Amino acid sequence: MIRCPSWKSKETMSQNYLIRLQTRPIDCNELLLHVASPECGATVLFTGSPRQFTVVDLQGTREETAWLEYECYAPMAEREMNLLCTEATRRFDCRRVAIVHRTGPVAPGETSIAITVGSPHRAAAFAAAQWIMEGVKSRVPVWKRDHAPDGTSRWVGLEKKTLTSPMRAGGPGAPVSFAGSSQNAQ
Repeated sequence: MIRCPSWKSKETMSQNYLIRLQTRPIDCNELLLHVASPECGATVLFTGSPRQFTVVDLQGTREETAWLEYECYAPMAEREMNLLCTEATRRFDCRRVAIVHRTGPVAPGETSIAITVGSPHRAAAFAAAQWIMEGVKSRVPVWKRDHAPDGTSRWVGLEKKTLTSPMRAGGPGAPVSFAGSSQNAQ
């Protein structure tokens, strides 16, 4: 796992896609401008941010978050985000997509991810944005460590990652699962 400082993170940008990993705050206006187009009657912007309190068990126990620290494997993260953009445009008739994910420390209330979709129709734009977010959560190798005010920390959600890899025996797109890797992350 490598940290993705913004000076090493490469931006992938085409007329239709903008993909970026960065340490600096996300400029949502830039993303809205990227997907704006006369052919798009609908624009959806989704932003995600760390919560101050998280319920951690079935009894409703809440733990406070001082900040989340995001780390990633940048080459694969960028490749997976590009695949998500390509798949979303095929599945949902969207024309333009932007995905920007923060790395490093992010405080509660700050934007950690932004997804923007431009489409001729609102239903497709909403569906694509939700589908992309679910894909980021399950496929893109970005991991988060939850830091508590008392100085303790824990890795969150490692068991949910499944990546596609052209190197797998099953061929291109065969899943690579991180199930059970949370035991290794202390």
